[in-house]
Amino acid sequence: MANFENVLFDSQMTLSSIVFYEEQSDPESEPYVVEVRLAGNVPGQGEYQLSYQSTTPNPGCRTSGDFTGAESITRPDGTPVEGVARGVWRRDGLTMKLFVLSNQSDGTQNLRLIDVALQDNQDRVARVVSYLI
Repeated sequence: MANFENVLFDSQMTLSSIVFYEEQSDPESEPYVVEVRLAGNVPGQGEYQLSYQSTTPNPGCRTSGDFTGAESITRPDGTPVEGVARGVWRRDGLTMKLFVLSNQSDGTQNLRLIDVALQDNQDRVARVVSYLI
């Protein structure tokens, strides 16, 4: 597990948007997450904009799914880096976790583990841990 020793950063980002799909669900069902957007300035790494979409509900399950996404990073020297991402998410009660693999235009690959509190999160923060793989 040497890859998990290469922590690129462990930081907080702001949950700038989260969208739920609530149509076709009965009142007893939890809504299905279809979009998550995060933003943050990571010291020494740059300004991050992360956007993930999960547009196809997981049959029979509204608490997990897969997604694709786009990442935009502006390094401290002003260099832009774009990324594409794929991953899976799951929701357990009031917490959502995303497991993201991203390929960056600068040739790097990252694994991001993201924890989001869905309630009692007045500051709309999410913990983002990124590993260089």
